[in-house]
Amino acid sequence: MIPGSGTARCPSRSSEEVPMSNLDTAELLHLALEAAGRNDHGAAISYLKQALDLPAGTTASSTDYARLLYLLGAEYAQIGLMDRAQEQMARAVEMDPGLHTARFQLGLLLLTQARPEAALEVLAPLKDLGPQQAFFHLEAGLAHLVRDEFTACRESLLQGMELNAASAAPNLALNADMQKILDALPAGDGGDKAAEAGFMMSAYSRGPGAQ
Repeated sequence: MIPGSGTARCPSRSSEEVPMSNLDTAELLHLALEAAGRNDHGAAISYLKQALDLPAGTTASSTDYARLLYLLGAEYAQIGLMDRAQEQMARAVEMDPGLHTARFQLGLLLLTQARPEAALEVLAPLKDLGPQQAFFHLEAGLAHLVRDEFTACRESLLQGMELNAASAAPNLALNADMQKILDALPAGDGGDKAAEAGFMMSAYSRGPGAQ
């Protein structure tokens, strides 16, 4: 009670004290993205796992659930847990085959693990998007990369990056990852396989771009 006021003061409660069980999917996703933005990957993973563990029917759609799986995989990639990253991204693509960002990043992740055939198989559906879509060209770029066709790889990646940048919701982090590959490409076709694996892995030095 405040002296002389006749009224009681309610104890204050910080946002950190709010039980996580009181938060819905949208709130947990917002918190996860905010944590990821400040590189607090532990918190981001915790929020995403809590969102995925909410009762059935809480998440608006299978697409929303797939996006949560993909973002969890992206966070695992950020901290170097590549097997877990691959598992969650694969689950996301299986649940929502139209989640193109997850499909592309899964393909890129498989390339970093020296699994080019599996990567190309995962990426293949992006060919059906048509040349007006960024991922059509980015898929072609990685396919050229696997075949050591570095000149064509550069051209395709640049086309994809240009379309991505001009889109209504550009994925700037993805373009940054593609720029890493461009910066490391040899001048001509053919090259050192070990160096190729090294610069593909460098695209995951801070994890894949998420959208």
